[in-house]
Amino acid sequence: LVPVNYPKTGSVIDGSFTNVGGLSLQSFTVDGMQETFTASDQATISGKGTIQIQQDGNYTFTPE
Repeated sequence: LVPVNYPKTGSVIDGSFTNVGGLSLQSFTVDGMQETFTASDQATISGKGTIQIQQDGNYTFTPE
């Protein structure tokens, strides 16, 4: 559980590497939403909060 208005951070590709270097995120989707978001865009999830995922895979989720 994440307290309301208390951001949670992490990485969606932490520790993942290819033989030619690190991975980078280009875009992401959110289950239940039709939109595709570009890395560093902020997605607002109705009734849940916001999520922003950077190109290096680091994310910040802030619950409502």
